Amino acid sequence: MLETIVYVSRSLIPAADARQEVDNIVDRAMQANRVADISGALLYTGGHFAQILEGEADRLDPLIARIAADRRHGDVTILLRGPLAERRFALWACAYSGPSHFVDRHIAPFTCLRKGGSACVIAADRILGIASRFIARQTPVPSLT
Repeated sequence: MLETIVYVSRSLIPAADARQEVDNIVDRAMQANRVADISGALLYTGGHFAQILEGEADRLDPLIARIAADRRHGDVTILLRGPLAERRFALWACAYSGPSHFVDRHIAPFTCLRKGGSACVIAADRILGIASRFIARQTPVPSLT
């Protein structure tokens, strides 16, 4: 069954290393996600990450576990996980449009939410909207076979 996960986390990357580290994250995610048939979008604000992941549950589970254990992420909070009828980011293994510092004020408050509840659904919806607007500006490169 196709599922989606929307999560936020606090970035633990030192500012001086951010550009290179985030580029590495995106490069590795694009390669690994293509192989695993995972699509999605990543937002990085300088202080936080927000990501939408789409794929089969058995492929998303190990990925979210790696993200939660990654030294570059703190306070990983899953805002939404559930069935998905159709991929929103089907053309992207890991859509990323560069640092989005001005959206930090929209993402930062959500890192303290506990899993579940209407606040998480509202937060996930807001992140999906932000990611969709950023990604819409990019030229899609087919990522999934």
